[in-house]
Amino acid sequence: MNAHQILSLENVGAFAAELALELRPGLPILLSGEVGAGKSTLARFVVWEFMGQVLTVPSPTFPLMIPYDGIKGRLWHMDLYRLKDTPSRLHELNIPECLKNDFCLIEWPCFLGSLRPAAYIAINLEEAENDKQRQVHCQRVGF
Repeated sequence: MNAHQILSLENVGAFAAELALELRPGLPILLSGEVGAGKSTLARFVVWEFMGQVLTVPSPTFPLMIPYDGIKGRLWHMDLYRLKDTPSRLHELNIPECLKNDFCLIEWPCFLGSLRPAAYIAINLEEAENDKQRQVHCQRVGF
């Protein structure tokens, strides 16, 4: 996995395949970036790779968490943006257990607060010069 690259719709599938191979229970992938940066789009492609099929992958903005049960186990796609003012809900939603036991893709990880695990893969998406591309910064943290 490259530490820095340009991502477009033409190569997002290949990048998502790399990320899907990195998924481990207890080692979440944290997706950061401004609104519209492509976090949900990237997550959708990772879910497809993890599940081994193209299926409907809605944004978890309103349900907050969507589980996908695959051959390897359960993958949670989370969007924590709506929890920014109510961090106590993280415990109500059993997010600590999910982080410990399941595969996790988390949008807006800045709202994890003290629940941010010691080890994770950080992906930050930023606009590139071309509005159809994104700069991707990848970092392994804690290992």
